[in-house]
Parts: sequence; structure tokens; C-alpha cells
Amino acid sequence: MIELRPFKAEDALQIISASAKQPKLDIGDPFYRKLAKRYETDGPAATGFDGDRILGCGGLVMLAEGLADGWCLFTPGIDEFPGAVARLVKHQLERWFKDFRLRRVGVWMRTDFPVGIRFAKFLGFKNEGIAEKYHPDGSDAILMGYTKE
Repeated sequence: MIELRPFKAEDALQIISASAKQPKLDIGDPFYRKLAKRYETDGPAATGFDGDRILGCGGLVMLAEGLADGWCLFTPGIDEFPGAVARLVKHQLERWFKDFRLRRVGVWMRTDFPVGIRFAKFLGFKNEGIAEKYHPDGSDAILMGYTKE
């Protein structure tokens, strides 16, 4: 059974160092250490565990009233729980929409990460365009948005 716990920056760093599913994340890059710390303080976030094993983490960075950017990191361990993880993330996203009175969440998906793009679409995100050279390594991103009235 997957248990959600409050996110800690070390959770993200552990996922990155243990071969995150997302491509080109480098634990040695200080950018990711700073970003993980920001994720811990700048919005709601949670880490999913199977016992003591981290499966993934994700959350929101609040940008303005009703607006947030979403983020997530997963380990290959989520492949053991595909339906459960998808339902849990969808449920948590809906909860945060309600709790924080959100009208929009955006995510910046790497164009070279088709599994992540499919997952975002499953959650209800829609493709809104390409941001060239968006990521730290210069790769492009697809901006995807999820909105509610």
C-alpha cells in the first residue's frame, strides 16, 4: 500500500540519485539541490512510500492566487503500482485544487520524456505549446495546463 508523507528536499535528491524516471537529472548539479529545497518550502508537496521505499514525490509551487506550477519525480518502483499511483496523484491534485482554490496548474514536461507527457495527459493536462531551450540542459519543454472554473 502506498502511503503519502510530507515532502522533504532529501526525498527528491534520493530519487535523483537512484535513477529517476525523468531523463538528465544530475544529483551533482547544485541547481537540483536548490530546487528541491524550494519545493519543500514553496507549496504543498508529498512523497509516496511503499514501506520505507520512496516511489515518488510531487507538489505545487504557488505562483499567485489560484495559480501554481506542478512538479513530480518518480522512481522505477512506481511501475509496480501503475493504477494505484495514477489514482493517488489524480486524487491529490483534485484535493489541492479545492484546498488552495486553484483555477490553473501548469507543468513543464521535457519533450524527450513521453511517459511523463502521457501521465500528464491522463491527469487532465492539455498541451499548450513548446518552450524552446527551457530546461537547464537546454532541452525543450511542452507547457501543459490543467484548469478548472
